[in-house]
Amino acid sequence: AGTSVEEAGLGDVDGCDSLNLDVWVTENGIPVKMVVSVAGESEGSDINIHLEFNITDLNDDSITIDRPI
Repeated sequence: AGTSVEEAGLGDVDGCDSLNLDVWVTENGIPVKMVVSVAGESEGSDINIHLEFNITDLNDDSITIDRPI
């Protein structure tokens, strides 16, 4: 069961009929998974969008991020 656009506070998003957002967090409140589903209509065609983000290897010492130039 999704959330209506109005319930999500996104009533001005044209063509969006439903929106569902699920977030999984650890016992310390750290997000490790997020799933977003959106359904609606655009220019006469049905649209369905499903995005899933999975966070793994959190704080793994082998992960390095070089500073951009």
